[in-house]
Amino acid sequence: MEKRTPHHLLEGIKAAIAARGIDCFTRSAQDGVVSMGLTAAQAIAVLLALERVHFFKSMTTYADPRVWQDVYHV
Repeated sequence: MEKRTPHHLLEGIKAAIAARGIDCFTRSAQDGVVSMGLTAAQAIAVLLALERVHFFKSMTTYADPRVWQDVYHV
């Protein structure tokens, strides 16, 4: 399922990332950071720079249709 409005509050997500840093990332996301050649600090900086204009869509996960994830393009 998809929708065109964010499911989560971006400012809340950014606050959690600012407080917890790389510990907010799943292992898969951390592996993706490494495969892109980014440091943890660079990945965090990208996420903290996200704005509402970068929002693309919200969608449910493939594993559990009750879990929503917001997609941003930068």
